Order: sequence, then C-alpha cells, then structure tokens
Amino acid sequence: MGYVKLTSPTISLDDNQIYSVNLSVWWKNLDGTGMPDDTLFVRFTDSLNTYNAAFYTYEDTLEWLDVNLPLNDDLDKSSFQIEILTAESQTGNDHVVEAGVDYFSIQSLTGNFSISDIDEDVIIFPNPTFDGKIFIKNNNSPVTYEVYHITGELVQKGSDPIIQLNQKGIYFIRIIKDNIISTKKVIY
Repeated sequence: MGYVKLTSPTISLDDNQIYSVNLSVWWKNLDGTGMPDDTLFVRFTDSLNTYNAAFYTYEDTLEWLDVNLPLNDDLDKSSFQIEILTAESQTGNDHVVEAGVDYFSIQSLTGNFSISDIDEDVIIFPNPTFDGKIFIKNNNSPVTYEVYHITGELVQKGSDPIIQLNQKGIYFIRIIKDNIISTKKVIY
C-alpha cells in the first residue's frame, strides 16, 4: 500500500476545554485502471491513540468543503498532532489523486470569551449623551454594533467608533465581538 502523510507540529491545548478543528478539504480520485481505491484520512494522534476524525473514499468528490471535526474526549489535548493521510489499498490499480487541505483553525467550543471580557474591552461613552454622539473605545479585536430604539426598531449598524443618534430616547447597543454579543443601554 502506498501513502502520503502530512503531520502537524505538536499542538498543546487546555485539556479541560472542548475543541473542534476546522479545515477545508479538496479530494478527487481520478483516472486510472480498474476501480479507484484511494482514501483520505484526517486523524488526531497523541502518544497512545490515533483517532480517525474523517475519511473520504473514491465515492467522494469534494471541492473545498469546509469541515468541522470535534476533538475526541479521550485525546490528550495537551500534546497531540493532526495527520492528513492519503492511502491506496493493495489492488495495484494506479489512479490520480487530487488532495488538498487548507485554512486550519482550532476553535474552543467551551468559549474563551465571555460577556465580561467584552465589557472590559469595549467602552461606550458618554452615557447619558447630551448631543447624541457616542464613542466606542475598543482595546482589542474589531467590533460591530447594532443600535436599537427602545421600541425594538433597528436604527443603525456598523463598525465606526463614533455613533450619532438623531432623536432623544433610550437605546440599546448590541456589541458583537468574536461572535460574542453584549448589549448596553444608552440614554440620549
């Protein structure tokens, strides 16, 4: 059996968190004699175990499919690697294989961010505002916002650090940062 294996550097994560691996996969098993017999595996491996997280056979044709694979609970997340393996069985059939992986990321499903993190990083001032002008001070990654009147009407949205309210009233500003949402009340 012939194969090609790509192995990531050793990855070390908090073993008490839940994670998933995100990646894009390209896979085609083309041309050749006889029945195609190639397989693509995405595996997680630690010092004791190897887990097949996903596999694709000759029946699958993928063109940059976005895949989300949860890390196994039994995996030692403090020291593991990701393996991408293409393999052919021992039929001796020669086929052309197109395989690609890209856009790797690891996402914490238990969340490293909380609303309190947003409240510490994003400051809205002055509140109350006397001229309708509100400033958004952000210490870290970009934020977007949505401004709602107390009636529930969406008044404006954007990412500019200055918001200009046109009518006096009570507003709610939804701050969106790193897929976390926090809402703050503002009076004008």
